Amino acid sequence: MIVLLDRAESTRFEGFPERFVAALMDPRWPVCENEVDSPGCPSWCASLENIFANTVRTIVAILEEYRSERRIREAFQAFWSYQLAGLAGLQKWVSDE
Repeated sequence: MIVLLDRAESTRFEGFPERFVAALMDPRWPVCENEVDSPGCPSWCASLENIFANTVRTIVAILEEYRSERRIREAFQAFWSYQLAGLAGLQKWVSDE
């Protein structure tokens, strides 16, 4: 995972992190299907893309920092509890906008 998400330059997997972020954006946020800097894209889409890019960095950091399965699971549980609550809040804000 670390290689795919952070160290695949000059391999056939180069660009995987960007495709991963695009896959995270597609299913839940169809309004962001345009380029984030295009006039038709809401301003919050760029923030969402940054959030998902940071997700990639956090996954790599967790996998680099911890060796035991238990610690990795705990770190992911903590991260996802934070991440999912934040995404739910953003989704609510967007729907109220």
